[in-house]
Amino acid sequence: MRSLFFLILFAAVFAGCSNHLASKQSPVEEKVFMQRGLFGEPSIRVESASDPDWALFEQQGYVEAVDRFFQMDILRRSARGTLAELLGEKVVSEDQARWNVGLPQAILKSEEKLRQHFPDEYRVLEAFSTGVNRFIAKIAELDRSLLYRYQKVTNDVNYLPSVWTPGDSIAIGSALAFLLSNQLEEKAILGMLNDVLWKLEESKTVSDFLDLRPFENEFILQPALPASVSIQPQENRGSDHQKSPYHFRCRELGFPFHGCRGKYGIGSNNWVVSRPYTDQNAVIVANDPHLPLTFPTVLYEIALDSKSAGGRYRVRGVNLPGAPGVLIGHNDNIAWALTNSMADIDDLYVENFDVTGSSVFFRNQKVVVRKDKHLLKVRAGSNVFEKEIVVRWVPHHGPIVSDFFLKQTIPNVGISYRWNGHEGTTEVAALLGVNRAGDYPTFKAALQFFEAGPQNVLYGDRQGNIGYYSHGLFPMRQNISLDVPPFIPQPGQASTSAADHEWTGYRTNIPELYNPASGRIVSANNDPYGMTAYKHDYRDYFGFEFSSTRARRIVELLDSKKGKLNVDEMRSIQFDHRDGLAVRFVAMLREALPLKLSEKGLVLAQALVRWNLEAGRNQVEPVYFYTWVYALNAEWFKDLIGNPEYPELFKDFVETSAAIHTLYNKLHELLKASPQTAKEIMARALDKAAVQLTDKNMWDQRWGQLHRLAFLNPFKGLLPHEEWVPLERDGSWDTVDSAGFTGAQPDGSLPEDLPSSWGPGCRLIMVLKENEPIVAFNVLPGDSFTELFRWRDGKHRPLVRFIAP
Repeated sequence: MRSLFFLILFAAVFAGCSNHLASKQSPVEEKVFMQRGLFGEPSIRVESASDPDWALFEQQGYVEAVDRFFQMDILRRSARGTLAELLGEKVVSEDQARWNVGLPQAILKSEEKLRQHFPDEYRVLEAFSTGVNRFIAKIAELDRSLLYRYQKVTNDVNYLPSVWTPGDSIAIGSALAFLLSNQLEEKAILGMLNDVLWKLEESKTVSDFLDLRPFENEFILQPALPASVSIQPQENRGSDHQKSPYHFRCRELGFPFHGCRGKYGIGSNNWVVSRPYTDQNAVIVANDPHLPLTFPTVLYEIALDSKSAGGRYRVRGVNLPGAPGVLIGHNDNIAWALTNSMADIDDLYVENFDVTGSSVFFRNQKVVVRKDKHLLKVRAGSNVFEKEIVVRWVPHHGPIVSDFFLKQTIPNVGISYRWNGHEGTTEVAALLGVNRAGDYPTFKAALQFFEAGPQNVLYGDRQGNIGYYSHGLFPMRQNISLDVPPFIPQPGQASTSAADHEWTGYRTNIPELYNPASGRIVSANNDPYGMTAYKHDYRDYFGFEFSSTRARRIVELLDSKKGKLNVDEMRSIQFDHRDGLAVRFVAMLREALPLKLSEKGLVLAQALVRWNLEAGRNQVEPVYFYTWVYALNAEWFKDLIGNPEYPELFKDFVETSAAIHTLYNKLHELLKASPQTAKEIMARALDKAAVQLTDKNMWDQRWGQLHRLAFLNPFKGLLPHEEWVPLERDGSWDTVDSAGFTGAQPDGSLPEDLPSSWGPGCRLIMVLKENEPIVAFNVLPGDSFTELFRWRDGKHRPLVRFIAP
């Protein structure tokens, strides 16, 4: 707690403000005003300036640096692979990880693309950088304690933070895009699973083993295929199978990336309802983006206004510290909200090298592998030395990640990684365009430039229109087979035949809705098209990690309150704790009863079927339920536990969405096809769970005692590292108020702690009425305990206000 107190104290140092902050003089007297709300949230208004937008974003850069420079500095260094220059040898592996997945290289390409094709937006980045550098230049005067800490950690009394550049702001956006869109870890795990299955049962592949159908057929758009269509498996067993040439050992990527924390349920909620749904004749937009929980929070609340001086921006909401504009929020006429689309926009490839290791075989030719050399600056006391690293890069695919992330087991074979962000992307231009948009056509036009880390973007305006658009660079893959589905490493050698696994371009049919007859649009990381409702069909492949329980629950709640919705009702939906996973599994348990159980197994079963399915922190039933689900995992996937070749495979696999969907779908099918076998599995898991609850003395343990907040420390190495906060947390991965956790044990049992380190980065509600200013409410995990308790307990406050003229 001492270190948490220090973090709060440190944040409070930055809470001071000035009512009038003027930038440099020009022929037009520049007047830039800034004021703060009750929680320190800043609002900036340009009253007069020769270049109002420049003045606005310069001031935004300055104010964000005053409040969050430590966090901004770590974020940019983390993304660009330069942490070791500040923190030394202990983080060299993290820097090397960034370079090995190609993130710093992608940032450089994105910066060049923006500079060449979007000069106005690049100028916004320059203005923002100028403001940040104004703070850095005065850091000794403005925050001597911060400078002292930098000098202490570097052991250099003359140390000053490096200047801020437009590329640093781009880096922060690219880091978030990579965090939310890369599936390298899951694909490597599923590739190893494919290899194990091949050995356990000849000709059995991961497509046979997995069942990725969603729990509920809750899709954003109408399913692309009618429900009566039956897809037949292809008859090409074994034709494309390749032995997995690696052992996966996840290496921690460091803040802000998830690394080895698992990704089941990662995502967000957003929804928009039209006027018939509300009791206010209004459009209401709601959004709670699920992100790593940090202290200070990942998001930054701000209001910006240059229109008072003739500029183009009047917008408020939340954004990423270190980036200009607003990520989620509203301007004078429209509001927008984001969730992760869960699209599959990266691939792993099995590359075959020639005997020299200098080339790979591709379409019956040799292609020379680049050897890109990079010099990492590494701090050693007050000195800095350079360390050379080499990243091998397959020109048509990407970096050889098996040089760093994977232990190779076959000579002359490696794994390359292709991510659509490697080509350089322009999300900054897209978001600034959305900040300026005044109607659906201009909103949609701006999103044409959103490419990597694709999002489901919902729209509402004061005229009563609602919409949804999810632009991104969605790869088209040709001739995907059952033997080598797109979520395991693909054959990199390829050919000129129909068996080629290469990208053939990008999807042009982008998911979109505008004023649907239903009057509402819900996106909670669910499948847009409905293709995952069908087994063994990749003809219109879009992704494989979709969720559905949160979306289904939100739809149920919205439809049950049609005509009555207001801010209070929206708030109650955002804070709903009915566990969607429990709804499905407990229903299956009821269907299976009676079971032949031990005395305590029967007590456990009876408690589960009587449970109201709410994952409340004061309830014991969620502890019972997850103990049982973990035991079910161990029973169903028992052949993977302790596999001698891949000893960690079970632990890695069961934390993926593929595992939980497969467990539910296959067990449910077995209950119909062979009821006795399914009942025996469920009974064994209940008895095993009852024994575990007894042995660990957990029968009386409340969910909140097991499930507490754990904040990630963004000040790595600069402040004491403290993650635990003694605040009990409601919810789970499958509640609308998502409270993610990880922690599968190698033997399949539930650990005695399930820290929650993922959750809503904010809970934003925006109300749009015709001819009236937009009203908005928000809450953040916070930089103070007051805000933190408000967030934990499902309360809101008014969003930061614009400064009145």
